[in-house]
Amino acid sequence: MRVAALAVIALAGSADAAPWTEWVGDYKSALTWRGCTTPGARSATLALDAVDGALAIDLAPAKGGLRSLGLVEEERGTLSAQDGDLALTIARGPAGLELSIDLASGCTVRGRLTRVRGKVAACDRLVSLARIARTCTKVQLPAVPPLAATWQAKDAPACRAKGEVLESALTDAGCMPVETPVLLGARCRQVADEAARLMRCPSLPPQMQALVEKLRATVNSSADAAQREVAELACTRAHEALAELAATARCPL
Repeated sequence: MRVAALAVIALAGSADAAPWTEWVGDYKSALTWRGCTTPGARSATLALDAVDGALAIDLAPAKGGLRSLGLVEEERGTLSAQDGDLALTIARGPAGLELSIDLASGCTVRGRLTRVRGKVAACDRLVSLARIARTCTKVQLPAVPPLAATWQAKDAPACRAKGEVLESALTDAGCMPVETPVLLGARCRQVADEAARLMRCPSLPPQMQALVEKLRATVNSSADAAQREVAELACTRAHEALAELAATARCPL
């Protein structure tokens, strides 16, 4: 059964969305799996990161075949992503982020994501900015300031000052997550869906799985129409290659 995956983070409860840097970090959660042939982990720490201005949440530690999903902004601070065969929702609740994952097979996963925080908010923010800096490949950035294993209240002024300098450099370099939606064209959405279904085909040999992963990596997204046209051409070629692999492995596409 073909299922279009949708990942949503609804930032409810406030008219103004929290700054993007506030979302970058690690989240712990107990996970409840129901109706799943092979349940994943009972608990996991999931990372929300920004790479070259694009947000993503890594679901791989939850196991069960889950992987990293790129996130884009919708209305009122809502973030969304598309993948091949699951529907995922994360909504901001009174006690944390409520995680819901629904698969076509009837398998469901539920959890409450709790941010891993220190005791000094300004230093937590500096740590988030440092994570963004370490994953940005756009330009050579100034050295990331040293980070302490633990922070004390007296460190707040220094963390705040260092954070402001680092945030300015990240913004100028285009490394900070932007509030412009990053969109996938129709062909790239199709390729993402086809690649995900192929990876679940039991007759697909390991060497072909590696090829499918490479083809899935060609799925690019952009809010710029001209760049989307280029991505769509690449995805058209990826679709043709996936069709050949599916025929060879006798997998439905």
